[in-house]
Amino acid sequence: MKKMDTQSKDENHSEEYFDRIQRKYNILSASEKRIADFLMLNGHENNLKYNISDCSTELNVSAATIVRFCRTLGFSGFGEFRYYMQRGILSPIGSSTQINSTDNMHTIIQKIAHLLSKTTLFVADTIDKKNLSKAIDTISKSKTIFFCGAGSAGGIAQVAASIFQNIGMKSLYIADEMMQIRFVHTLEPADVIIGITNCGYIKSVVDALKIARNRKIPTICITGTNDSLVTKYSDIVLYSSADYENTIDQSPIVIAQLTIINVLQIGCAVKNIDNLKLPMLNTRKLNELKRYSLRLKEIKVDRVKF
Repeated sequence: MKKMDTQSKDENHSEEYFDRIQRKYNILSASEKRIADFLMLNGHENNLKYNISDCSTELNVSAATIVRFCRTLGFSGFGEFRYYMQRGILSPIGSSTQINSTDNMHTIIQKIAHLLSKTTLFVADTIDKKNLSKAIDTISKSKTIFFCGAGSAGGIAQVAASIFQNIGMKSLYIADEMMQIRFVHTLEPADVIIGITNCGYIKSVVDALKIARNRKIPTICITGTNDSLVTKYSDIVLYSSADYENTIDQSPIVIAQLTIINVLQIGCAVKNIDNLKLPMLNTRKLNELKRYSLRLKEIKVDRVKF
């Protein structure tokens, strides 16, 4: 059997038809790969005329192998797999992530998982790599990283400050919007401020970056809107727009922002690994103070001992 060739895609196939098999291909057994190759190379119009016995004979694999293959792709068995494959899709979601009132919980979970996966990959493909590198360089050199945001972006800013602290970098988020503005006046050119706002017009975030820029403090924004107001006061702009259908919640926006934050954190950790080894170790030790011993079977009333 030839290995999967993405050039053999039939135009009538659902995008998810190929994506699901390709994502799972490396974990398939040799016999299961034989099934995958057959499906990819022959097209779904011609290969679902068979029942499981006929497929077993045609591909020279056991029925159990076929069932195992179907379950690896997320189906209960061959019957469910055949039902959706005959319609050119691999699950009830198809290529759509729009959640409907008729969806059951299993379908909703799959749609959300597919949507968030698409969002992460979209950000990875579309983000400006030069600006990303500049942001990592700027943050790596800074003494203090100050994150600002409001509403859901405030929650992202708090998470961002926490994960940078975990690698031993001095970072801070202040929830009160007035105190955010006040704190900007304490920053110095050796610091950096990162504003997070999807629409790009949140007053407290825009004002904070404007004040910082006037004081020669490096400014970075994470936003989902091209040429929004916040970009006018940002030295480095990182767009977090997500290519997604209209859904009930705004989880793609959050995931897009978190993806960028995580890349920035890992980028800084890799760039400064020699300088951050000791701070990371100390941070890990401090984190242990907040945990019960893994050997503890029940909670005992006692004072904290350092």
